[in-house]
Amino acid sequence: MLTEARVPDPFTPGKPWKPPTAGKDIKDPGSHEMQRVGRYQRQESSQSSSVLGLEMKPELVWEDWDLGREFTKTLVLKNVHIRLQKLHVRPPVSKFFSTLVPHTIVISPGTSFSVPISFRPLKRCEYEDSIDFESKDGSSFQVCLRATIPCCALEVPYSVLLPLCAVRNTSYTTFLLKNVSKLQTWFELDCTEPFQLSPEQGVLKPGQECNIMVEFQPQEALVYQQQVDCRFGEEGDEGDKAESCCNVLLQGLAKFPFLQLKSPGTKGEKEQYHPELHFGSVAVGKSLQKHVDIFNPSPVTAGFSLLCLSNGLPLQRSEFSCDVTQGEVAPGGSLRATVTYSPAVVDRVSVDYLSLKYRGLENVTQLKMMGNCLGPNVSLSSSVVDFGCVEEGGAVVQTLELLNSSHVEAHFQWDLDCSGNSVFSFQPASGAVRPHSRTTLRAVYRPRQTIAHHRRVACLILHREPLFLDLIGTCHSELHQPAVLKPEHLVLYKLHWYRRHDPADTPSAMLQNQDASMDHQELLSPAVESVQKPDSAGVVSRDPMEEYYQSCLGCMDPLPSSSTASPPHVSVMPRELLFTHKTSSSVSTSSTSSQFVSITNHTRGKLSLVWTAGEDSPFSVSPSSCDLPPLKSTSFRVTYDPKQLSTLHGAQLECFAYYKDNPPLEERLLCPPWCVTVRVIGHSFQPGKEHFIPNCSLTPCQVAFPTLSVLSYRTVLLQNCGDLPLTFCLDPSSNPALSEYVSVVPTCGFIPPGNHQILTLRTTPTEESPKVRLSWPIQLNVANHTEDLNVVLWVDKVSVSLKEGNSLYFQPTAVGSRIQRTVDIRNLCSQPLRFQWSIPEPDQELISVEPDAGELHPNEKSVQTWSFSPLEEKTYTLKPTFTFWSMQTTGCNKSQLTLVVVGTGSKGFIEAEKAVLDVGEALVGSYRSIQVPLVNNSPCTVSFCLSVQQTLLDEELSYDPETEPNALKMDCAMGTIASRSKMLLRSTVRPNRRAQYLWTISYQTLNASGLASSPLQAVCEVRAKGVFPTLRVIDVCSGGSVGRLSKGHLWKLFSLDRLNELMLSNPCPAELTHRTPIRHR
Repeated sequence: MLTEARVPDPFTPGKPWKPPTAGKDIKDPGSHEMQRVGRYQRQESSQSSSVLGLEMKPELVWEDWDLGREFTKTLVLKNVHIRLQKLHVRPPVSKFFSTLVPHTIVISPGTSFSVPISFRPLKRCEYEDSIDFESKDGSSFQVCLRATIPCCALEVPYSVLLPLCAVRNTSYTTFLLKNVSKLQTWFELDCTEPFQLSPEQGVLKPGQECNIMVEFQPQEALVYQQQVDCRFGEEGDEGDKAESCCNVLLQGLAKFPFLQLKSPGTKGEKEQYHPELHFGSVAVGKSLQKHVDIFNPSPVTAGFSLLCLSNGLPLQRSEFSCDVTQGEVAPGGSLRATVTYSPAVVDRVSVDYLSLKYRGLENVTQLKMMGNCLGPNVSLSSSVVDFGCVEEGGAVVQTLELLNSSHVEAHFQWDLDCSGNSVFSFQPASGAVRPHSRTTLRAVYRPRQTIAHHRRVACLILHREPLFLDLIGTCHSELHQPAVLKPEHLVLYKLHWYRRHDPADTPSAMLQNQDASMDHQELLSPAVESVQKPDSAGVVSRDPMEEYYQSCLGCMDPLPSSSTASPPHVSVMPRELLFTHKTSSSVSTSSTSSQFVSITNHTRGKLSLVWTAGEDSPFSVSPSSCDLPPLKSTSFRVTYDPKQLSTLHGAQLECFAYYKDNPPLEERLLCPPWCVTVRVIGHSFQPGKEHFIPNCSLTPCQVAFPTLSVLSYRTVLLQNCGDLPLTFCLDPSSNPALSEYVSVVPTCGFIPPGNHQILTLRTTPTEESPKVRLSWPIQLNVANHTEDLNVVLWVDKVSVSLKEGNSLYFQPTAVGSRIQRTVDIRNLCSQPLRFQWSIPEPDQELISVEPDAGELHPNEKSVQTWSFSPLEEKTYTLKPTFTFWSMQTTGCNKSQLTLVVVGTGSKGFIEAEKAVLDVGEALVGSYRSIQVPLVNNSPCTVSFCLSVQQTLLDEELSYDPETEPNALKMDCAMGTIASRSKMLLRSTVRPNRRAQYLWTISYQTLNASGLASSPLQAVCEVRAKGVFPTLRVIDVCSGGSVGRLSKGHLWKLFSLDRLNELMLSNPCPAELTHRTPIRHR
């Protein structure tokens, strides 16, 4: 029970509360243990008393009695004396008490005598009388006779002390309310805030106890005391005016709570007041946990809530989470919370804040959390694989390596059909490369037509741009032996393209270009570097993402950096075919087993088209080859003929296009072929048959694009987690609002069991784009099974906020000194920003800011420290400019904010409360502490340094001020006093000689560099008198045989004037040798 009471202890048995009663007034003997209200009813004493050698009870009390009956008690007198006792008895005077004993009684030593006394009440009230006894020697004593009526009585504590409580929190305790009377008693407690009692009223049976719950809810940090009135009375007499009342003092102390956020293993003042939690670099898709301790150094239990601050970014979720959202911490205790960082966007620095709020208070402590999302870093060991010349029907295998140099696992996938529908294939075609490791890939070339083959294949990397690999090979037979395609042909073709910046019309046009006439070494070395840096040739490079996107649209060129304004050499439409899949897209809908694709020749030369025929493939193309005139189109029939029912199929059909007539004059200027592909999927399930239930996952399930009005890409991983194949399809018409801004490649495909497909999303949002989170359903196997791909899309304008608004006010500042204030700036957009403060040159002597430039990550706050140093007494209005811009876009417009800085230069001064401070007498050689109150009545804070000048006022003293030690020492000679404030200057006085001392204390104001900026100005004077202990004869008298001598004669006889003169003189140095008294002989 958390109850404390002042002496006496309210939980120990004590004397009860008693109400006023009718009848005669009875003197209250008082009690130091419990309070009493009205007349106190005494109980019959159980102890005996001894008078005149007789032992008896001091009183007889009748408690339980009724009217109309007689009640008898016996008074026993015991003779403890060694002689016979003879007593005269005087009976009670009232008619209510009576006794039948004789008037004289005799009690032998060691015997007892019983006196029966009868009580006959006539009305219900209290009665009091006595029976007197008188001995033979005249001594007498009496025994009181009393009859009391039953009354209500409660036992309560004097005071109740509640446990220490935090402001706007609650603490509890209980105290005991006991009915010590023999009547059923009602009670009612009257209490006000911040205390609350439960129950506030009730009825107690005789001897019954009741625990009263006290609830303490303070609103301010104060000491609370409240008298609780407890009214009580006999049940049925609630309206009786004779009800009784007692008081209980409730006491409570409220204090403000205080919590600290500490990261284990960190120390320092910054960690205490500006705690930070750094996660470092974390792999995308992974999570890292760190701990933070919530420590309570205050003496009260502190309730709190711990939440992530809203970053103000629409539709964007925080990448930080905490397992503790609220709780309580006991005094001196701590609670450990776990913070999890789960990054989702590669190369983004995430910043968020945990806000620690005290329950019911406005106090907030913030924990800054930072983390960097780390993505894979993958490279190929070679950019070209040359299979050379291969005989028809043969195969060549070469190896290359995929290297991952980061700490993050890299998921990859070759955008190539490795199931037999292409002359090229990889083993493995997809997978994952562990951190800081490499994977060996087997590239296979298995040609089926006697032509030169070239295909630029994309290696898709999750969360990174794709890598491109040029695959070249030439197929010969006994009858057909085309020119062998070599890597230098690719280099020459690319170089020619960059320099002319115009699509090649015919091979002869390439030969007529003089720039193409170079030797073999020039072709292989400088040209490669030139191709890798197309900007030097005046051509804008296309990034790998855009190149892959264009290739998925059916526009594949051997140039990785061709201009987007130039049309492709060869294109195919449609680029995807869906068989027996029922969708709402008019382009892909088909209920037959055949569909058509169209290939267009955009060159001025005649092309030959050759389709790669896959063995045992349910998909076939007819015709398998044909010639295509310049600037013409032709159609091909794609047929789906599955050999097995209830099966899913998918393929990527490839078609090679090359010039029909290639000049044999310059073999090294051989134009490489182009390759276009068509994705096809289908299923052979009969109507009414149940399809495979897909088992897949989408990582990440939500894609957030950069909030910039620029072309952006994102990748997601669709993983087939089941043991059966999986087909997918994205229908743009299912979400027209999303497909208007976002496109996905590929939109359909086939995923074998345990494999995955990397999807690439592309968007170019504008400021008019809606701020939305849209869901794009991915149809799996059939339209009844879907996996939702959530896309967050909006364009964000760069924006920052200043905590103090656009104005910054400095309090009046002493001229030449410096004052500082902090301003918080926060990045409100989802883009990293760079900022720069610009202060006009004339104002740079007045104000400065640290840091004046820097970077702000999304949602990050930066503390700016402003300094103001006025040069004269005036009010300054200054307008520095805050410039900020996005770090993700080059050449973007810069935004500006103007901060209005207002400060006033003032003259500061200090003075003493008393111009003259008289210390009085001080013993020479002793120490005496004094305090000089210094007051700053100026409007600004004053920094100062003090000096003391000592003067001895005794004219007869001769001393050298330069060598005389200063008897006044100040504890601190420098300090700072805030405006309208006071400081006690503690000093020590130690007089060195008997003299009148005068010290003049002066000050000089200090500037921002700590140097004096004003002449000495007197503050006050301190006076003191150095003294020695002295003796003086002031009177003299005579006695005995010389008693007749007068005082004057004795004064002259003993030369007392000379004695006084010697005793009042300064002691010689020998007398000052000993500081403590000793015996001299």
